[in-house]
Amino acid sequence: MNKGKDIFWKNPFEAIVCLVLVLLAIGCINVFSASQVAAQDLFGNSRYYLYRYSLFALIGLAVMVFCSLIDYRVWLGRKADFFIVFTIIMLIYVIFKGTAIKGAQRWIQVAPALSFQPSELAKLSVITLCASHIGKRLEYGRRSNIFSAPCLWAMIMGALVYIQPDLGTAAIIVSLTLSIYFICGLPAGQYLILLLGLPAVAAVLAVQASYRLERVQAWLDPWAYADRTGYQAVQSILAIGSGGWTGTGMGHGSSKFYYLPEAHTDFSFAILCQEWGFLGALAVIALFALLSYTLWKAAALAPDGQGYIIITGANILLTGQAMGNIAMVCGLLPVIGVPLPFISYGGTSLVSNMALFGIVLNIIRQSQRSALAALPVSRGARQRGTD
Repeated sequence: MNKGKDIFWKNPFEAIVCLVLVLLAIGCINVFSASQVAAQDLFGNSRYYLYRYSLFALIGLAVMVFCSLIDYRVWLGRKADFFIVFTIIMLIYVIFKGTAIKGAQRWIQVAPALSFQPSELAKLSVITLCASHIGKRLEYGRRSNIFSAPCLWAMIMGALVYIQPDLGTAAIIVSLTLSIYFICGLPAGQYLILLLGLPAVAAVLAVQASYRLERVQAWLDPWAYADRTGYQAVQSILAIGSGGWTGTGMGHGSSKFYYLPEAHTDFSFAILCQEWGFLGALAVIALFALLSYTLWKAAALAPDGQGYIIITGANILLTGQAMGNIAMVCGLLPVIGVPLPFISYGGTSLVSNMALFGIVLNIIRQSQRSALAALPVSRGARQRGTD
């Protein structure tokens, strides 16, 4: 038993692969259950979103394997700068030529049934950019500075995403970058700027548009806005509450029958709670916590500062989005449109997350090789080698 535990914890590579595969399986099951009513109504096929999720999962697995075999340093330096420029071009393009869905212009149509969100690429690009620019500084114990290139580019991408409009993703892009800087070390004055400035900016953005202000009011008292802005929040809370301890059973949740909008995307966790119950939801949260802990352990073993930042950035992105989505679905945060990694339906998000985890796996592989190379060779092994 101890041996199995040691294998799991001393080999984060296998742990991450196993946890990602389990989350993919859960996501596949939950997306099918949550989307079958809408899929049947819209496309005449209750398995439509299941097939698409499965396709993106397979593509994501192929991308993850590919990225795990490529030295992670390949994605840094000038290639990280090129990735940023490409992402910004795509973000500008989507503003003028993108496909609008439900009032938001966030998608680029590449085929009749295939589109992607450039904003998802922005999350990945800011991590590699931060690793390129401040990784070496971290190794030498030098503090970073938020008034530098990665923060500037993150602000530009955040502004372009905000225009779509998509305040939730814009906030993720900017806060992801600032969180990496926060962890890597800043002058005391800049810590103060972040701690005081970010809440002020968030408050201004919340009241800048009337529909955002009403969302905040609906968050504080969803039942008073249950017939309009607070409808999703109320239906989500009802779905979670109706699940009880063990849930209504797979496929037997009633909220997906047009009671809860976006049941297979942003609010997929509410359907999971309804059908899997409190215990099932707790198990999924435990999986995210375990994956986050494994990433934290892996970051401590990274071979250099750049690898540390990439793994830390992946952990911040995973944990931040998971906590944000679960809090939103439970009514602890306003409805801001943050997906739950692996569980919510979304092709670009799934593939980009898998690509990021592929890079993380390569860093772990590199750290394991470095550790093996540093081990002293036994006298017997040296003797056999000379023979």
